[in-house]
Amino acid sequence: MTSKILLFLILIFSFFLTSCQKEYTLSQIGEKNILRVVVSKGNNTLLGTVFKIENIYVTAYHTVRDDSAKIQIKNQKNCRVYDRDKKRDIAWISCGKDLKNSHKKIYPHIVEVGKDILIPVYRKNKIRYMTGKITENSAIIKSVDSYGSQYTLSGIVLTDISLEAGDSGAPIFEKDSAKWVGVVHTQ
Repeated sequence: MTSKILLFLILIFSFFLTSCQKEYTLSQIGEKNILRVVVSKGNNTLLGTVFKIENIYVTAYHTVRDDSAKIQIKNQKNCRVYDRDKKRDIAWISCGKDLKNSHKKIYPHIVEVGKDILIPVYRKNKIRYMTGKITENSAIIKSVDSYGSQYTLSGIVLTDISLEAGDSGAPIFEKDSAKWVGVVHTQ
């Protein structure tokens, strides 16, 4: 009897956790909220992609990892990283008047290997849609950033899509459900 009660409580708790996690889709984010990020420090300039959810910009952490670098998104120059998940290569950025607001972290939905995906990337001042499949949904990889630092990432979504360096930070969407499932990591 005790095991049935325990199982029942686990099921209720699992349902509660999955129903409370807000899932973001391509239509909620919208094409106008997929933007170029420019990160500059001294004579070095890096390009990446960010996407805006509510008042939060999300990108790849390795793109904005240097705290002394200047971050510009569209015409907003007063931007800063307010939180980061170094292991999953995700950074959350706020700009302008949103710098003083309380901030939350938004994580991607978990996706199955083999699912069709859509990645809107910012190339030549236009959004281009890349399609492909998830090849790994929780990869562990070693990488080197543009400053020459080595690091290890875990929980990374890998795809069969040919991506370029400026695509880092772009959102990855499951094609059928349009749910946000990851952030592009290129090196």
